[in-house]
Amino acid sequence: MRRRVATLIVATTLLALAACGGGEADGPVGRVQAQQMPAASTAVETGRALDLSIAGDGQFVWRTDGGQTVYSREASLGLSAAHHLVNRSGARLMGTPPGAGDAAALAPLEVPERMPPRVTTRVSMEFNLDSRLSVTDFGFTPRIDLSNARTYNNATSVCVFDAKGQPVALTLYVQKFADDQWNVYFTANGKTVAGTAEDPQPVATVTFRADGSIPSPASITLDIPVTVNQYGAQTLPIAGLVIDLSRATQYGSPFSVTDLAQDGLATGSLVSLQVESGGGLTAEYSNGQRIDRGRIMLARFAGTERFMPTAQGWQQVSGAAPVITAPGLGLNGTLRTGAVETDAQLRSQTGH
Repeated sequence: MRRRVATLIVATTLLALAACGGGEADGPVGRVQAQQMPAASTAVETGRALDLSIAGDGQFVWRTDGGQTVYSREASLGLSAAHHLVNRSGARLMGTPPGAGDAAALAPLEVPERMPPRVTTRVSMEFNLDSRLSVTDFGFTPRIDLSNARTYNNATSVCVFDAKGQPVALTLYVQKFADDQWNVYFTANGKTVAGTAEDPQPVATVTFRADGSIPSPASITLDIPVTVNQYGAQTLPIAGLVIDLSRATQYGSPFSVTDLAQDGLATGSLVSLQVESGGGLTAEYSNGQRIDRGRIMLARFAGTERFMPTAQGWQQVSGAAPVITAPGLGLNGTLRTGAVETDAQLRSQTGH
């Protein structure tokens, strides 16, 4: 009689779990009774960056295909087609989104494999023009010959990006017009920005104070035309590009460039994913960007709870809700990369 009652309790539990958003694919496997979470096993060294183990009592939190929450200490991670971090059974690893506090609601952690490009809107240039140099604007037509270095004083280049992330070589030419005054010319992939190829025109004449400081204007706005890049393809125009010259100087020392910065980006592919001991995720992309991708959170149980094994993890069926914290807080432990635990008990009971 007792065995029959126990069987009825398990069957009723299965029906209740299914009614709460579960499904046969995520439900407990076979006629097994609720049980305690298995004890931690020994982590095996793998050297794989996305194999994680926990030095402590915590459990990874997972979201199954059917939307259920399950727990397991086994975490050999990969990326799904939807860019989620998943375990070998496809359950999504849960944590807090980028920029959210540790008290934020848990969500599946995402790591996009590509970063979209970003068009350049601003370029900052810091350089010194040598006040001792002679005038090179003699009033001829054309005023400058970009192929003849004797018709200007100095030049420097910076790479900017159009809306597709295509690089455009933006080159600055400076030509001394008079004491404390300099003509400023620009080309984009060799194409003059103002005037014509035969008769380039300055986009501005910059005037410095008598002591060589504070240029005026301090910024210039350019409209970069369509150009042809080194592969023979057309680049997109870049409208309203701001050139910040506020840190330029004109002192009696040689021409030098101390900073060239711009805010655009080429498209980037995922190069690596760093997992910190405290759960932080940092993705590095081929365009040099390092992006916060959230934080892994861990669950810790009191030890009196009961769980049912499913194909994707242990599903809680009784007891108090776990305490969810970041790794390293409380007694849940810290994360370690390059090693993984195997949940042999879960595998033996689910066949996965």
